[in-house]
Amino acid sequence: MSSHSSSYIFTPETFDVPYISLPDRLKELAAEHPEREAMICWSTDGQRRSITYSELYTRSELFAKGLATFGFERNSVIAVTNTNCTEWLICTFGSQMVGLIPLHFSLANFSAGDIVSLLNGIGRCTAIVMEQSNIEVCNDFIDNFNKTTKSLISNKVPTLRNIFFMNSTDEKFMTTQDICNIGSTSVLTLPHISADDICGVFLTSGSTGIAKAVSHTHLKLMHAGYSWGGKS
Repeated sequence: MSSHSSSYIFTPETFDVPYISLPDRLKELAAEHPEREAMICWSTDGQRRSITYSELYTRSELFAKGLATFGFERNSVIAVTNTNCTEWLICTFGSQMVGLIPLHFSLANFSAGDIVSLLNGIGRCTAIVMEQSNIEVCNDFIDNFNKTTKSLISNKVPTLRNIFFMNSTDEKFMTTQDICNIGSTSVLTLPHISADDICGVFLTSGSTGIAKAVSHTHLKLMHAGYSWGGKS
């Protein structure tokens, strides 16, 4: 048996990964390629939506400044349901810019009991960003979805303070656009985000049991991005 730990034809790929946070890298891309499409979404009815790097950075920054007015503590968790829309990316970058930690998962794939266990297990989950179609599964643990409520919104997840919606025409709900509008008039300064800060919480596949929540830093995902797609 060969003593070599790798095949002789194996050539390890080497690349320099900048020590930078994801929002700061987005800022660079917005300056370098302002009109390049950063995300393209296709809906089931064939509708195409996209957002450029410049638009993504601008709207993410507005979202972050809007979130800052809610008084969330730094490193609090904001659950962002996985949805094929540009608002999902805006919520992700905006949350990171203000020092929050987005938790990515699909509300539609979990029971209400599993969601409660997940949010309480992670702790510090102060807000959820969801689609209006997610209301049914969340009715079992959220008592009030209205943006004007001042009371406890969930007895089962007591850390929850706010429910936001990706999109909604119902004026009683707080949407991502509403938060961006708040951010457009905010004079608050966003915090510095380090490459070693936690950029998000992700769930494992759960192939060997219950899915586990795993945290990753900005630098870790920068490494992953360069490894998968080269410089981007």
